[in-house]
Amino acid sequence: MALIASALPALVRMGQWRAPEFVLSPPVRQESTPFYEEEFLPQTATAFVHGSTLTEMANGDLLAAWYGGGRDEVQGDVAIFAARRDARTGRWSPPRVVEDRRSAESALGI
Repeated sequence: MALIASALPALVRMGQWRAPEFVLSPPVRQESTPFYEEEFLPQTATAFVHGSTLTEMANGDLLAAWYGGGRDEVQGDVAIFAARRDARTGRWSPPRVVEDRRSAESALGI
């Protein structure tokens, strides 16, 4: 979160800030009991992880993303990781860094 919050002033200065747009899907009619399953995601080599999110892709794959890094969110090893679960095989991809301090600073030109 600190990584994202630190980029906000630069985005505003450069005129690239857009307010988030929220879209709500229409209610889904449920005719059966929901299926719940518990799994562990592939591990990362970080001391702490939290703030996970999960979404289903159009093809049925699952995409998980989470914060990982040191004890403090302002340390240099902070990153956002993602892994994808293939709907056909049921296997998770290895986690990969999708955003870190270096890539955010580079994208913002700072």
